[in-house]
Amino acid sequence: MAPKGSRKARKHEARRSAIAHRPSATPPSIAAAKDAGPAKCYLTNIPIEVLLRITHNLTTTELGNVRLTCRALEQSLFHFFSHEFFRKKQFMVSDFSLQTLVDISNHPTLSKVLTHVIIATDYVTSYVHTAPIPSKQDALTDYRTAFEWLVSAGLMKEMLTEAFRNLVNLEIVDVRDFNAKSRNRDGTGTEWRSYGSKTLGEAIGSYVIIGKNGNDLDPSIIFRNILGALGAAASSPKAIEVNLRSAWCIDDPSFFIHPRLEAALVPVLEGLNKLHLVVNTAEAKCLADFLSKTPNITWLRINAPASRNRPHHDHRLFDWLARISPSPGAPSLGDPVQLPLLEKLDLGNVQLSPKLAVRVITHFAASLRSLSLRRVVLMETPADSDTDDDKGPWVEFFNDLGRAPGLDIREFELSLLGVWTTEGYDDVQIGGGDLNVVFGPDKAPHLYKGDTMRVLISKIQADLAAGKEMLEGLQGTIHTLDTSEAGSSDDSDVSEDSETDSLISTDDGSDDGDIEMDLHAAMALSSFFPPGHPNNPWPGVWTDDSHSESDSEIDSDMDY
Repeated sequence: MAPKGSRKARKHEARRSAIAHRPSATPPSIAAAKDAGPAKCYLTNIPIEVLLRITHNLTTTELGNVRLTCRALEQSLFHFFSHEFFRKKQFMVSDFSLQTLVDISNHPTLSKVLTHVIIATDYVTSYVHTAPIPSKQDALTDYRTAFEWLVSAGLMKEMLTEAFRNLVNLEIVDVRDFNAKSRNRDGTGTEWRSYGSKTLGEAIGSYVIIGKNGNDLDPSIIFRNILGALGAAASSPKAIEVNLRSAWCIDDPSFFIHPRLEAALVPVLEGLNKLHLVVNTAEAKCLADFLSKTPNITWLRINAPASRNRPHHDHRLFDWLARISPSPGAPSLGDPVQLPLLEKLDLGNVQLSPKLAVRVITHFAASLRSLSLRRVVLMETPADSDTDDDKGPWVEFFNDLGRAPGLDIREFELSLLGVWTTEGYDDVQIGGGDLNVVFGPDKAPHLYKGDTMRVLISKIQADLAAGKEMLEGLQGTIHTLDTSEAGSSDDSDVSEDSETDSLISTDDGSDDGDIEMDLHAAMALSSFFPPGHPNNPWPGVWTDDSHSESDSEIDSDMDY
């Protein structure tokens, strides 16, 4: 060691001093932060109720950014995020979309969250909508080739089987041909679209649409694949729903249970509590056998295909349920199904005689507690017209229903009811009977509940009388309408995807001139008369939606 005060010692001391006073490479603020530990996210200190209130107003993209802020925040929001975006999910028939469903079913957490699977009828429109870009043409060709293999080679059923087998909490499987406009997080009226439809549309340079046209995927194909997949997966959801708005239905052969599949399918059908169908009620041989294997159904909904002209009126299925002998030459459907646990029956878009309607309903008298009728038209026979103009088929219907032995309905939901006379819509005047059945000054569904059936029917009868009186008072006003352009009115402005039953278009092409008419009464009339009828004040207004229910704030089932 060099002696203190030597030249070498002084040089060493100077070097040490220079090092000690050299500026630090790390700013003091950062160094202090490192000493204090990891940075804190103050949002994690907010009570979860307040945090949810804050994030409720964010768009989907903004919510994703918040979840990426830190792991603690992501964990706090995950339960609510997964419930909103994965509890109920809509997919389309494409490799990408169905593979995503399979991936979700293999996820350790999300597979337990997904309870409602929707398979929609999305399809790709013609390529003429875009400029001919070779890469997009190739992508479109690849998609269509893969689509054909999915449908025709059994790959769709195979992928659905894998997904259904892994979804341990699957409750509802749904077929639909519309997008619900309830994604309000991204703006009022924003649609919940099938997963992958936007990505596919961008890749192929074409539109991915939903709803019926010549290119659509038939819902019967989807329904058959779903049934086969549920049987193969030994999955037992509580509900199968068919929600179709366009003028199509599940064809009767789709309900055929092949002997090779019976052992697998029967347990699935026996486990159902809810069955919502859109069917051709004139062809019901396979459906009758299908229903006979669903003894635990508590809620049955039967819709006929939607029509802009008139409700469906050939109902072999209802004849079978009412124990009416088939006409000569018609195939027998066997003994009517009993459904001993049925509590709720919904009928939509059908035309029946009052007697047949009563017999169908009283067939389930032992257990039935709720009845919903929407777009149901009762036929007025010549005998009814000749004997009692004031009675009307709906009065007759409720009178007979009130006298039915053993029937104890405690809830009636009624909307868009009507009467069909022997002359049809065009030749009947309002003064001759109830062309449109209303329960007051609006067309919204009316719910009667909480009292005994006798009291409920008395209330319904009183409202029927009030509605008829209101319509008769409008008779003179209605017949002054100019109908010269009624048949040419364009109803394309009527939204068929609205969450509510949209009735009046803001731009329907009609011209009321100086006519004064009660708005609510006109709404009630336009909900029944078809476009072009002289008693329809807005000739282009007739929506195809059927009964509807909203089962969550995330999405809605709007067809019934």
